[in-house]
Amino acid sequence: MNETARYFEEKYGKKELVAPMRKERAPILQAGFPATNMIYLKHGVAVVSTPDQDGGSTLLYLAEPGSFLGFEAYPLTPYTPITDHRNLVAALTECHYLKIPRTELLDLKVTRPDLMLPIAEQGTARAMLLEQLKGMDRFSVERRLARRMLEFAQIIGHPTKQGVEISGGISQQDWADATGSSRESVNKGMLRFRSRGMIVDQRYNGRKTTLILDPEKLGQVSQGDLIIV
Repeated sequence: MNETARYFEEKYGKKELVAPMRKERAPILQAGFPATNMIYLKHGVAVVSTPDQDGGSTLLYLAEPGSFLGFEAYPLTPYTPITDHRNLVAALTECHYLKIPRTELLDLKVTRPDLMLPIAEQGTARAMLLEQLKGMDRFSVERRLARRMLEFAQIIGHPTKQGVEISGGISQQDWADATGSSRESVNKGMLRFRSRGMIVDQRYNGRKTTLILDPEKLGQVSQGDLIIV
């Protein structure tokens, strides 16, 4: 735990909130609501997505424990107008989190700028990730899907004797939202991966999971070194 997280734990730990794991994911931050708070994710994994103009959404990334979410709440000055949250944050697994008031961030910017550095660094890293995601539009669905599967596996993957299991209830629609593709295109891509022995579908406690059997070959697809048709 870094010093910033420790500071928030000590000050707001008694107000810890819990978003349960459920089929209809529990919202933690709502897009379009005033950004009066930032979230510090203590435990669990959350899905961060942004609404699109067609009424759907784009799945941006999975947030791990230690993530600071809701960077719209990061104020430049006390006179900066309060904007709305651009992204929806919802619980993929049971999430324990703290709400950090906007006023606290304003105070820390003046009194403890060192505590704001990890938050700014996370913001920079995510901005770079989003720029990379924009550039993925020119790639095939299979390449985008392979890359996102490997990214998700790093966060919610569980090593098994056969490979790496991606659990947590990631649906076909999630994969479509994460790759900017249709469910039909994702289904075709998954079918190609299965037919080449890269992945296999399983069920655990009634929930569908994906087992990556050949991460190396999937990595070749994600880099464009292996093209499957």
